[in-house]
Order: sequence, then C-alpha cells, then structure tokens
Amino acid sequence: MKVTNTREERSQNILTLPPEKFDSYFDYYVYIHLNTNVVILHCVGMLLGFFFLALTIIKMSWIYLLLHLFTFNIIPLVSHWIYDGIMTPTASGAPFISIWYAIRINMWYLTGRQKKIEQQFIEKYPFTEAYFRQK
Repeated sequence: MKVTNTREERSQNILTLPPEKFDSYFDYYVYIHLNTNVVILHCVGMLLGFFFLALTIIKMSWIYLLLHLFTFNIIPLVSHWIYDGIMTPTASGAPFISIWYAIRINMWYLTGRQKKIEQQFIEKYPFTEAYFRQK
C-alpha cells in the first residue's frame, strides 16, 4: 500500500505490533511488508539476486555469488531502513521460511495481486491500516 505517514512514525508503529498480535508469523510478515516502496526494492533485489545466482552457476564465479548474496539479502534489508526507518527482524523470527515468504510476497506484487491481498489483510486486521497511513 502507498504509505502516507512519516518514516519515523512507521518505525515506531512497526515496533508496537509484535508477531504475537497476528494469527500466524506469515501474517506478521505481510504486515511488515505493507509498504509498496519496500516491496518494490525487495522485488529488485530478488530479481537481481536470481540473475546473479544463475551467473554463479553458469560461470562458477565467486564474484557472482557475492553479488547474488548482496542483491538478494542486503537490498531488502536496506529498503526497510530507507522507507520504514528500521531493519525489521522478520528473518530472525523464521530464518529459513522467511525467504519463501519474501518470494511469495514479491510474486504477488509482480503478478498484480498485491493490492487485493493487502485489502483482504486489512479487512482481517483493520488495526494495521493506521500504522501505514496518516491519522
């Protein structure tokens, strides 16, 4: 969703809703990724990461492996810092499954399903909308 509140407000708001406030860890993960700008950079990182992973396999080069790790992992972390003012601890809560969660959310965005899913999410958790919009 397009956010209208400030980076500082989002940073504070994200910290006030822990995973325990949601039915599942995946729901918490979706909440952390309601900011469209964050998801766009996640998609860029994922697509570049897969590109460099393919080059790593084809060329068997450590340089491409490092580029893969940088784009696939660092760009998403930095996107949270840039747009939400915090590097969210989602990966630490579910270190291996969070990769699949991220790919799933990125695919929603790339296939145009993100807005519908966000709307369903806000209907399920109406209190989350205020955390990304001005009051």
